[in-house]
Amino acid sequence: MENSDVSKITQIINEFIEFIEQEWRDKINRNKKLLMLLDSLALAQADIKYKFDEMDYPDPPKNHFSEVMKLVRQKFNDFGNYNWPAEIEENLSKTDIIVGDAIDDILDIYREMKEIQWRLKNTSANDALWCFENHYNIHWGTHLRNLQRYVHYKEFRI
Repeated sequence: MENSDVSKITQIINEFIEFIEQEWRDKINRNKKLLMLLDSLALAQADIKYKFDEMDYPDPPKNHFSEVMKLVRQKFNDFGNYNWPAEIEENLSKTDIIVGDAIDDILDIYREMKEIQWRLKNTSANDALWCFENHYNIHWGTHLRNLQRYVHYKEFRI
């Protein structure tokens, strides 16, 4: 892992967090910026390199995100629920439909990025990058991909 890689990922994470936390009134540019940031997070995950850090670090502090929830609901007041298939490779054309929530997707990705940001400042770069990759694979990656599809549909449906 090189310092430039850590700096790049840190910058992308910070940009995403800042985007969620600041006011954004222009819905057209807002959606395009969100898509760009989601793409950047996905690309950062694809290039991640680290050495597993075996230190036992404390867990990040538990935060209450009620203010962020309020902000996200106001900022993305036109976002809502969407459909996605329960199965991707089996029961083709006969699978159940699951209801996703774009606001929840944003909040879950935000929470994960806040944890990684904390780890970058309070543990080690290797620990933070492991968390980034591992949590992408088991949690926020699905939220990111579903949210990308939802926002893309909202932007470009004909």
